[in-house]
Amino acid sequence: MNKKLGAIILAAGKGERMQMDSANKVTLPLGEKPIISHIVHFFKNFGISNIVVVVGHHKQSVINTLK
Repeated sequence: MNKKLGAIILAAGKGERMQMDSANKVTLPLGEKPIISHIVHFFKNFGISNIVVVVGHHKQSVINTLK
């Protein structure tokens, strides 16, 4: 049986505890790259290519980061 795996990343939160007014918290750097990039690369390293990122609050900052 051939199973295809996918991933859904929930990146729509406001980050109220972090007081993020200008961007989504997943776009903050961790090390040398944004948090969302670490998550996407994690899934890709496991051979998961069907990745969906759910965006909401400051969605354009997430979209721009993933381009």
